[in-house]
Amino acid sequence: MRPRERRESGEQDLFRSRLDQIIAMSHPLVRLAKAINWRFLEEQFGAVYTDGAGRPPLPTRLMAGLAILKHTYNLSDEAMCALWVENPYYQYFCGEEFFQHELPLDRSSMTNWRNRMGEERLQGLLQESLSVATRTGAMKPSDLARVVIDTTVQPKNITFPTDAKLVNKGREKLVKLAKGLGVKLRQSYARVGKIELIQHQRYAHARQFNRANRSLRKLKTWLGRIIRDIKRKIADDDFLQTKFAWMLNLAGRVRGQRGPKVYSLHATEIECIGKGNAAQALRGIAETKPSLAIIDISLNAASGLELVKDLCIQHPLIASLVLSMHEEELYAERAMRAGARGYVRKRETSKNILTAIRRVLEGGIYISQKLSNAMAQKFLEGQEAVGIAQSRVGQLSDRELEVFQLLGQGKSTSQIAEQLHISLKTVQAYCVRAKEKLGLTTAAELVREAILWEENAHLR
Repeated sequence: MRPRERRESGEQDLFRSRLDQIIAMSHPLVRLAKAINWRFLEEQFGAVYTDGAGRPPLPTRLMAGLAILKHTYNLSDEAMCALWVENPYYQYFCGEEFFQHELPLDRSSMTNWRNRMGEERLQGLLQESLSVATRTGAMKPSDLARVVIDTTVQPKNITFPTDAKLVNKGREKLVKLAKGLGVKLRQSYARVGKIELIQHQRYAHARQFNRANRSLRKLKTWLGRIIRDIKRKIADDDFLQTKFAWMLNLAGRVRGQRGPKVYSLHATEIECIGKGNAAQALRGIAETKPSLAIIDISLNAASGLELVKDLCIQHPLIASLVLSMHEEELYAERAMRAGARGYVRKRETSKNILTAIRRVLEGGIYISQKLSNAMAQKFLEGQEAVGIAQSRVGQLSDRELEVFQLLGQGKSTSQIAEQLHISLKTVQAYCVRAKEKLGLTTAAELVREAILWEENAHLR
């Protein structure tokens, strides 16, 4: 049965208030609700239903509206349902005419609706979002000529890789594979394995590490028994040996965890080759003697520019290439002055990044055509490059810019002093200079300017 779609009826009720009489019709959600072509979404999502007997589905506008609000405000299904009952603007956006005191659906209905629509049909929400942006003037069609996706900031579906969790998951995968291929095992340890994993996590949380280690040894013992049982059962079958080879090898690595550590059974390509701060990076460079060091501007508790300077002083024969998300108009020239042999943004294509790496390894310098033109203009006219001259932030020194950026990230002056390993008075002196160069008078104006600049940097 098809859903009963909602339509504006204009009805009045003596005991209930219409939403359009109690909310501000100039609110952004009200204007967005009027701009969206709900008929298009009803046709897009209604195609999965058929005419017949059964309970009628929930209205498309309600479910599509909840999906849009959920992703707009980055809410969970539970939080979305709780706020919907309290917020009259959410209810109006989803097609309600009167204020509702109860949720007209169960929380699980949102998950079931998404699963039923599927990925392809849910793309209709993205299509309509782009259409609304074009109709309202928020975006021009030419803006879609090139779409850049920065995969470096997308989260990977990998949980914290505890050994107990990986060992238990390896046992589950082997048991599932054996069941699918018709290999009968003596015991699957499904019930006791799950209980022991929970027990291990409780012991570890309570910092009872001896007991946690005993639970881990039990899980490893059960995984070893499954591995040996499978090897005995498939010893004379070449086909099964081929099917089990990869998983058995992976389970053996997880059980022993010697050599390259396994962090995820479904993404075995994930590796951690090292961790530490800038000082440890310099020590690692001194030990390994690489031909090229690729450095980011934004490092934890350090500055990439300072790392580039230290690298040039301590290891002048090792070239450095800066790979960053920041705009090259502000940071590229600073990186080159610090000693980098090239600057490339993360949003560039893989081909351009590889070109930059090869050029620096060959002894050359890599900069974009845009930056090259700006530097040529500066050389010919004896003036600042266009991109830097137009930005007041470009007048700041490297250290002043670093302090300014940390202010924009919400850090206090004492936290900045601790992170940069300098005194509080030095940080305050940098703030005073930054205020003078930016034409600001108070510390509050400096912080506000830094926050706005940091937000715009992420939007770019």
